[in-house]
Amino acid sequence: MSTGLGASSTSTASATRWGLAPKRSETPKPPATASSTDRRFVQEAGAGGAAEVALSKLAAQKVSRDDVKQFGQQMVADHSKSGDELKQVPARRA
Repeated sequence: MSTGLGASSTSTASATRWGLAPKRSETPKPPATASSTDRRFVQEAGAGGAAEVALSKLAAQKVSRDDVKQFGQQMVADHSKSGDELKQVPARRA
């Protein structure tokens, strides 16, 4: 019975299934320059993150509940770190 697959297709499928086929690069190389969509994303994500940092600082200063204050402080720390990492993205593309 013929499956319509050639011997090379069958052997390639078997080799892939058993992990014997050559592996493709798992991390594609990024383009040398960012697209306009990428630039817009970085700008909007940075602005949104900065707003969250500012609002979290305000919350941490104004609330009376300790758990909410701690959450605000954690948001400031997390989003500040993310913002710093985001600022480095364009430098890595240059």
